[in-house]
Amino acid sequence: MGLKKALLDEYGVFQRKNVSRLAHLFELNPDEPCQIIAEVSNGNRLRIMMSGRLPQGQAVADWAARWKADFIGPTGISFLLEKDGAPKLVELADVIEEDDRTAATALRRLFRVVRIAQF
Repeated sequence: MGLKKALLDEYGVFQRKNVSRLAHLFELNPDEPCQIIAEVSNGNRLRIMMSGRLPQGQAVADWAARWKADFIGPTGISFLLEKDGAPKLVELADVIEEDDRTAATALRRLFRVVRIAQF
């Protein structure tokens, strides 16, 4: 199964009042304080963007440095997930779970979807 199809099957189409239908964006945890969006590009790259109330701290900074993630403003992060990179989702989930169990659960759900897609 392809990555985009697996994400579409799991999350549906990204829809917001102020955004037209964007078939390459997937909202992983709608209406939560820490918003997580996945963007598929070229069918083989997945960019994860987290914004809002992303847990902060040295553990998050260390994870970001290890995986070359970019900080977006004071409370956002963006990182690229390439083939076989799914374990970094679980690592980040472990880092943030104490502060944001919902976001951690969303990352673990994405990990399962990515594995099903054999990405």
